[in-house]
Amino acid sequence: MQLRDYQIKGKEDLRSGFRSGHKRGLYVASTGAGKTVTFVSIVLDAVAKGSRVWIIAHREKLIRQAGQHFKGMKFGFISPKFTEITEAQIQICMVQTLIKRIDRLPAPDIIIIDEAHRSLGSQYVEIIKRHSKAILIGFTATPQRTDGRGLSEMYDFMAICSKTTKQLIDEGHLSKYKYFSAEREADFSRAKQSGGDYRQADRENITKESGIIGDCVKEYERHAKGKSGLVFTDGIASAHEVAVLFNEAGYSAVAISGKDSTSVQNDALLGLETGKYLIVVSCDLLSEGVDVPSVTYCGMLRATTSIVVFLQQIGRVLRYFPDKVAIIVDHVQNWKRHDFPCTDREWSLEGEVKRPKERGEEAFRCPKCLQMFPIDVIDPNCGYDPNECMFRKPKERIEEAEKAIQEELKRIELEELNVEQIKRDRARMIAQAESISELKEVAKILGYNQKWAYHIFNARKSK
Repeated sequence: MQLRDYQIKGKEDLRSGFRSGHKRGLYVASTGAGKTVTFVSIVLDAVAKGSRVWIIAHREKLIRQAGQHFKGMKFGFISPKFTEITEAQIQICMVQTLIKRIDRLPAPDIIIIDEAHRSLGSQYVEIIKRHSKAILIGFTATPQRTDGRGLSEMYDFMAICSKTTKQLIDEGHLSKYKYFSAEREADFSRAKQSGGDYRQADRENITKESGIIGDCVKEYERHAKGKSGLVFTDGIASAHEVAVLFNEAGYSAVAISGKDSTSVQNDALLGLETGKYLIVVSCDLLSEGVDVPSVTYCGMLRATTSIVVFLQQIGRVLRYFPDKVAIIVDHVQNWKRHDFPCTDREWSLEGEVKRPKERGEEAFRCPKCLQMFPIDVIDPNCGYDPNECMFRKPKERIEEAEKAIQEELKRIELEELNVEQIKRDRARMIAQAESISELKEVAKILGYNQKWAYHIFNARKSK
């Protein structure tokens, strides 16, 4: 298996942590950076040495995606659809099923958890407690939880991908993107919070009152017409409403939610891949584990205070596909709460996410195309004259700023020279005035009180 340089570095960082005496490591890398490929490589290395490995995830689609990497090898599936227990060294498990069959399996030497920000859940905790001697490795793009609990409860060290999201884009491992703010945005400042995010009832009410659902198709046609995509909503009713609007406009769409069966959810995703559906509208689904690289458009109608939800949703369209430029349309001002996909973040096992003190980013919205951007990430072409558009390349903007600074310095220097010349002329005029009448004339020219002339005249006489 051929790994990229940063994936090899990730493996080395994890090994270093384990050599230092740690037993539970967390690996963090952007969605689409190849976390699955990285942990598959780790699994193959371990199996070659005779180790038993469990790979655990919370959804069937995730375990099926992992299983595709082990074709030709013996492995077992632990899920409701697979009842047979095998002696294979590799077991790919749904956590909900594994907890019921855990006593029927040989003990693992290594446990790998996908979407590891979920690993403080009670079922994960029970599994790790039962097999506390096993090496534990978690993989996630977002090492934070909405409830604020730190993953240090489960992991004792963290290894972070050596490539930032921006670097992964620049090197062609993730797709470039354009981030648009919808012309009409919903304001969630009055929404109350519960469980680390906006209360669902508040989200739904504000979304409905704002009218942004009715704008969804218009904004799609404005920025991403004809592109396949995902729309994230805050309720089942709104998901179906959006799907109806797209279908009425001639774009094949389907709405799904957590209440739909797995087969219905899988049909929607397969339809997105095959072209049966152009748009899939989701209510709190598809923010994890969706791997359809050709998907280009992300419509955000789901406001969130959770950086996890924000990045997971956006991550669905950043997966690399040749010549793709992802289109993100934000109707709910999530960019104000979380900045942009390429914003540098300092993750912590303690449950906090920090931004560098000097971010070097400002949010601008182009008055013509409505694109939002951090200036050092994207150089879009919205049709403006380059001399008018705020989206010029950073180098051009810096050069212009430096030129303006130099011109201002010259102006100040000239003003200072003028001031000095005025002082010299004034002193010469006063020195040349000898009589009281001449001094009174100078006082008039300089705007001084006439008493000044007598004061100067008498001061000279007393010397």
